[in-house]
Amino acid sequence: MQGGFTPRRRGGRRAGEQHLPIDWHEPYLLFLSVTILLLSVVDAFLTLTLLTAGATEANPIMAFVLSHHPQLFALVKMAFTSVGVLVLAAVARARLF
Repeated sequence: MQGGFTPRRRGGRRAGEQHLPIDWHEPYLLFLSVTILLLSVVDAFLTLTLLTAGATEANPIMAFVLSHHPQLFALVKMAFTSVGVLVLAAVARARLF
């Protein structure tokens, strides 16, 4: 917990290591992550609202969850989104090419 508030290292040790994953992230990543998760909650609510009006789920994985375990729909949707957000935040400083 203390490392999150007072990190010792905010970058790589050497000049060539500035794009490696680190433990400390910029504050704007928290804002973006929370915003994405809130939009996912809104999306789940709107999806359920549309489904009660007669729409169908286009995502085959979520359609399977809805047909077999409808009470777990929001939990599965948030879990998928959360894992994606965690991965993106972890590799935010990584250089692809």
